Amino acid sequence: MRIIDKIDIKTFIFIANIIFIILYIILSINNRIAHDDYYSIYTINKIGVIDSVIYQYNDWCTRYIAVFVSFSVAGLLQYKYTLFIYNIFLFTLFITAIYYCLYAHRKLLNKSTPNDKLQILNYATFIVSAIFYTSFNIGETWFWLSSNSTYLLSVIMLFFAFAFIFNDKKNVSNKIIITLASLFIGGSNGALSVILLFVLFVLFFFYKYKKPNKIIANKLLLSFVSLLISFTLLYMGNGNNIRGAFFNQITVFDSFILNIKMTAIILLFRVPNILIYVLLFTIPSYYVFTNTKSISRSTFIKRSLVSTGVLLLLLFFFQLPITYKTQDVAAIRTLLPISILFFLYGLYLVYNIRQVELFSWRIPLSFIKFVLVCIILFNTWNLVTQYKITQNYADKYDKRIEYINQMSRMDTVILEPLPNSGFLYSSEISFDSEHYTNQQLKIGLQTKSELMLRKTKHNTP
Repeated sequence: MRIIDKIDIKTFIFIANIIFIILYIILSINNRIAHDDYYSIYTINKIGVIDSVIYQYNDWCTRYIAVFVSFSVAGLLQYKYTLFIYNIFLFTLFITAIYYCLYAHRKLLNKSTPNDKLQILNYATFIVSAIFYTSFNIGETWFWLSSNSTYLLSVIMLFFAFAFIFNDKKNVSNKIIITLASLFIGGSNGALSVILLFVLFVLFFFYKYKKPNKIIANKLLLSFVSLLISFTLLYMGNGNNIRGAFFNQITVFDSFILNIKMTAIILLFRVPNILIYVLLFTIPSYYVFTNTKSISRSTFIKRSLVSTGVLLLLLFFFQLPITYKTQDVAAIRTLLPISILFFLYGLYLVYNIRQVELFSWRIPLSFIKFVLVCIILFNTWNLVTQYKITQNYADKYDKRIEYINQMSRMDTVILEPLPNSGFLYSSEISFDSEHYTNQQLKIGLQTKSELMLRKTKHNTP
């Protein structure tokens, strides 16, 4: 314990970050494409990136900016390290976005931090690791090309937008970043765009009239207009009409009622899966924040209740357009903003606990260090186990692709099941050769053989 007592909080966070970065690098090395990615390869080889984006926009998927990113990366997959470089790029970009957010709000951090850019970077990396673990599905969200180009990247752009909206600068480069980030979100993530338009609208009037700040209000307006233009193009695409034909049409009132059930499903069956990680990663923030202004216990209770209400409303209205269109709960990968909201909610509560006057129970520094040691051990355990699991998965995946190419003259190729993919998104196919995953693999590899998964006692009921 004496050794632990001599190590400060920042060092513990740094150690946890180093282990997590190694883990992420290993996952990126062993990551492989899956399902829709094969279709991307097929279509760009046939008609090119731009024509493929136009075709998707008019015939199925109107997320034109996200599709362009996905297809552009897919077009470079012929080079061995493309997917690895892309994953590391996303990781670095996310840390950068969080860094700028923290720097814009550095007055909230402890007194030794505001002018220490390396320490802010340390905290930013820790927050990205927290968002990683609190994701509802790590594989779909972080490592599936067809998914992260839409959902993960749009969330990264959201952090960039808010970082530069709420800083104290008003130069041209600032406005360019806000515009580009907002355009990306609007052209990539419909569900996030709808709720963000509402949030930007409310914040604009708040900083225009309630708490006048011309600089912030103007930047909020710029973001709103950019997002609206980009989202309008996404919404008006013919692909939306074609895709919408597969779902029933219901009234707004019916979708509102049904959405209560869908929101409850998320709260009862999905959110509990991440609460332990939210708790684990928010506790250390107690000593990261500073005391900006003391508040009473009654104020703390009021803020807690209001923030809880805001959280639930944001969850409800995030799910609402999805319910209206599909009459179903949002796909796991779509819910990344919700998992982040719960993490930010935890941070907000811890921040307010820090501000309470004469709080009867202060969190001991030794307990914070104990939690950080747990995170370090947790990262280490994941590093060791995921290295073995994902290396085995990548090896078997590579052998499968080689085997398919060798057997390309066969009418039917029976494939052995892939092993557990761990934190990665699995490229496993179906027993049915006509299943879309099998067909996507077939056209992506340009083989004439029908591909089927062998049934074993481990993968059949």
